[in-house]
Amino acid sequence: MPLNDGMKKFVTSKLSTMGGVQHLEWITPNILRITRSEFPEFDTAIIAEKTVTGAHVLESADEAEPSFFANIPSDAVWTGEAIRVVEAMGAGWGRFGNLMSVIGRQDVKGFVDQEVRFATRMIKQHTNVMQLTPIFDKLYDVTFRSGSVKRVIFINDYDLTADAVRSARERYGSFDHVLKTNPNGRITESAVSAAESLGAKVLDASDYMRELKHL
Repeated sequence: MPLNDGMKKFVTSKLSTMGGVQHLEWITPNILRITRSEFPEFDTAIIAEKTVTGAHVLESADEAEPSFFANIPSDAVWTGEAIRVVEAMGAGWGRFGNLMSVIGRQDVKGFVDQEVRFATRMIKQHTNVMQLTPIFDKLYDVTFRSGSVKRVIFINDYDLTADAVRSARERYGSFDHVLKTNPNGRITESAVSAAESLGAKVLDASDYMRELKHL
């Protein structure tokens, strides 16, 4: 859906005050060209959806080749289909805040939010993992050499609580593992109990990697 004037004004007002931004130009209803002082200019597609689908990605690209796709609502989710479409284009993707971050990077293509990048890279590098398939931005199917498939949700809370686990279930659906991606803080006993009641395990990164050896 083309951005309305209010959304465009919001985007340009936020970005125009950032250091390193020289010029902003809307070249299509959804694509903004960002000219930077230190790095090459790039085009970003701006989306404003609660749930980003592959169709939203293609519509916002408008037959162009944006280097980044940014979605404005901070509480939105990206479907696995949307992620696969973006990655097939070789572009980066994320929240509007991620767009503000990549403005200070030389290469914005291929950018993924730090939490997701950390977790997915760790899982892909495990010798027992054959494939990692996004279902949503924080929910993935992990296919193992044995042929079994387990679903994992990423939660980045400092102290992981039962409410966080149950909220993830309501938001993303069922899962087999809860991976606490924040290395700090703790996993509360209530979170462990909540996950068990849903048929899942809560694990930090080290314990999750050990768990993968047996799947």
